[in-house]
Formats: sequence, C-alpha cells, structure tokens
Amino acid sequence: MRYYHYILGTVMLAMSAVVNSATINLTAKFTPAINNSNSDGIFTNTTPRSGYCSRWPKYCDANDVSVYLPLTTTISYPIVAKNKPREGAYFNFPKTPRILTVRNQNTGETFDVIFRVTSYSSQLTTNSSSSSWDEGKDFSAPRGGGCTFYTPSWGGGSGSGSWIQFIWKTSNNTSPCYKISTINRTEPHRFYDMSMGYSLVAKDNLLTVGSGTYKGKLSFTVGPGGDFDFGDNYQASDSVVDINLILSVNHDLIVTTTPESRALSLQPCSAGKICTEEQGKQNWERWMITKITPQLTARSDFFTVFNRCIYDLYTMPICSR
Repeated sequence: MRYYHYILGTVMLAMSAVVNSATINLTAKFTPAINNSNSDGIFTNTTPRSGYCSRWPKYCDANDVSVYLPLTTTISYPIVAKNKPREGAYFNFPKTPRILTVRNQNTGETFDVIFRVTSYSSQLTTNSSSSSWDEGKDFSAPRGGGCTFYTPSWGGGSGSGSWIQFIWKTSNNTSPCYKISTINRTEPHRFYDMSMGYSLVAKDNLLTVGSGTYKGKLSFTVGPGGDFDFGDNYQASDSVVDINLILSVNHDLIVTTTPESRALSLQPCSAGKICTEEQGKQNWERWMITKITPQLTARSDFFTVFNRCIYDLYTMPICSR
C-alpha cells in the first residue's frame, strides 16, 4: 500500500506538470542619480516580503529579499541511507545570470536586465526523523558547492511528524545543493513553503533610459535537468516557473533631446540672423560661385532647464522643476 501511494502521487504530479505553471510577480525600482553615484544599475526590490524572511524576520538582514516560490516537491520512492545525491534531497536553481529584455509599456523603449536567484528556502515535513542528515545532521550546511550556510535551520515535531525549515545562500555557479540521508526514509514526505531571494541589475546605463514602467517575463523549466532541478526522486507540482518583472524607472532629472537637436552646424547667413538648413545650403552654393566670404552663423536648437525653489531661513529649500 505504501508503494501504491508513491506511484499514484508520481503519476498525478506528472500529469499536472504537463499543463501547470507557477507564476511569480516581482516588482522593483531604480532611480538614476544625477551624480551617477548608483551607476551600478542595481534595482531595489519592492515586492512584499513572503516566505522564510516573513516567517522568521529576526534571522534575516533588513535588506534580504524573500519571495514565495509556489512549488511543492513530493518524494516518489524511498530514500536509502547514504543515497546518491540525485536520489535524495537535491536542489539546483537559476543561480547564474540570466539576461532579459524589458519594455516600456508606453513608449516601447527597451533595456536589458540581469536576473539571478541569490537564496533558497524550504520546509521539509516527514514522519521520520528530520535531523538525520550528513554535515551537522540538520539542513544548515548543504553539500555540492552550489549553496552556502546562511543561518541555522529550525524544526520541531508533533504527533503527525516532524518538520525543519532552512535557508541557503546560492553561489554564482551551476553546481547543485544537496543533503545525504543517514537513515532509510520509507515514509512519504515533501518540501513546501518555498521562497527565494533574487538580484536584478541593469545591463545598460539607465541614465539614458526614459522614466516609466518596464515589463518582461522569464520562464524557467522545472524537473530533472531543468532550471529548477530537484533531482530524480522528488516530483515537482509544476513544470514551469514564470517570473513577471514589473520595473519602475524614475529619474530625478532627465533632459530628452532628438538627434537633430544634438547637432551644431556653421552656416553662411546674414549678420544677426539664423538660417534654416536649406537656406544654409543655398548660401554655401552661392559662395562657391561668387567667392564672397560669407558671415558664418552657428545653428543649433536651444533649451532651458531651471529650478524654482522656495527658500526658508530655517528649512531646506523646496524645489520643483
């Protein structure tokens, strides 16, 4: 009967994985500084905290990003003690940079961003021991080289079984993260309540990008050999993770010009006058015939930028552009 449940669960999850996808909406902002002090292009996450850092905030830094990852993985066959990595608790994620083009919803302007998963958290619930693992028995210290220790894992137990929750920092490589069981695990169990951290950096110089809302979508495969890889034993609830990026770019000050307005030309023209481009061409042609030295006049477009400020003796000035 126990193996019947394993097989049935595997078949049902495999059928659902064909059509299901998990979706995450991420929001972030970037305000280019006039003095170029943030030219690194790092976006600030504005997605509400969820997952590990929402449940255990005292174990996370103030700037740590934690976003719920709507996936669950369920064991499909028993784990034997000292198992091979892919036959047990095995994890890999999009830890290396992925490039995505995002588009301004009003103007159509685009730029590229670099996305990377920087941390991973999950909770394990099992009817057997949640602490009989290698490297310190709990889930604090992963193996494989793809993740590193961040904070001690936490766990507990009740009449229905035991649980443990953990968080790892990821390394910028393709190596996996895994734990080896020191006991045989024959009871069904699962990893759930997953969350992740991420980094987002503009590949382009955003000082030249217009303000507005930019959107794009990253699609990651889930399953053995996929972007989210949970080994050969654990079956995931979905086969695709779609991440929608909704990015806000807000300039403190931006002056937008056209290619024509960035050109400066010298044209023959009457003293005190500014000729059009066509008039300038005609005057050059006239000079080529008459050889009479023309009056050269600089021609360009002009604009004015100013601040209007209200000054108070005891407060900072209030300015509007």
